[in-house]
Amino acid sequence: HHWLGPIYADTPQLHDSIGGLAVLLLAEALNATSEFRPYLCSLPTLVPLPVFYSPGKLERVKLDLPPGEQGVIDSLVEARRDVIQLHYMKVMPA
Repeated sequence: HHWLGPIYADTPQLHDSIGGLAVLLLAEALNATSEFRPYLCSLPTLVPLPVFYSPGKLERVKLDLPPGEQGVIDSLVEARRDVIQLHYMKVMPA
């Protein structure tokens, strides 16, 4: 897409494997002649992930888990949040 190229070129943090893949998938989804567009457009627009749940929602979800797994989810979610924050700081330095 015409606006995606300059953003990619000006943001070296997107040049890693995941960032590059994300940009490629966005470009394909926006390209009306892409053979991948129908597939990409059929994907859900929202995939709820526990790492983005509010504290209240996360507590409600934990109540549905077996007792032995309720404590594990907190450490998993915190670990993922740390990774996301680290990647965000690479893209959006302070």
